[in-house]
Order: sequence, then structure tokens, then C-alpha cells
Amino acid sequence: MLLHDYLGETTEETALREVHEETGLTIASLLFFGVFSGAGLRYIYPNGDKVEVVSIVYETADFSGELRLDEDESLGLRFFPILEIALLPLTSANKTILSRFL
Repeated sequence: MLLHDYLGETTEETALREVHEETGLTIASLLFFGVFSGAGLRYIYPNGDKVEVVSIVYETADFSGELRLDEDESLGLRFFPILEIALLPLTSANKTILSRFL
């Protein structure tokens, strides 16, 4: 999930707001997981622009609500069993982060 801070908002507040806006879930607590950057987080946009992403990652298991798809934000939403995540067609940036988690 790509997050954009509002002025005066902490990264934690941004994560809580964006998760709710894009999924309908309300997060009760976050645990800082890490900051990821560098060559493993390169992304090439469809127009050919290349960037290196800086990702501030949190984890949680403390949430409520039902997944609600916002079709302007996502193609689909669902939970996956942890052993299936590595089998998904992920970007190299997501693979880099998930390799530290799994």
C-alpha cells in the first residue's frame, strides 16, 4: 500500500488512515517492523521512469471491520495464508520486504 502523509501527520497516523480508507479495516495498534530502501526496492513505472522506494513498514494483528474494496484504489482485497504469500506474483520491492518477515 502506498501511503501519502498529510501535513502534520506522523507515519503511524498515515498508515492507520490509509488502511482504513483503502480497506475499511480499523487498526487498533501498530508494531514498527522496519525501514526498507535501496536497490532491492527499485520500481519501473509503465512510462519508463525508475525510482527507488523508501518503505516504512508496520505490522498488526489487532484490527476490526470487514474488508471493503475501493475500486478506485485496488483491484481486489483478501487475506492469504502465510505460506501462500511467497507464491504470489509480487514486485521485487514487496519480495524484499516479505523475505525479512517470512
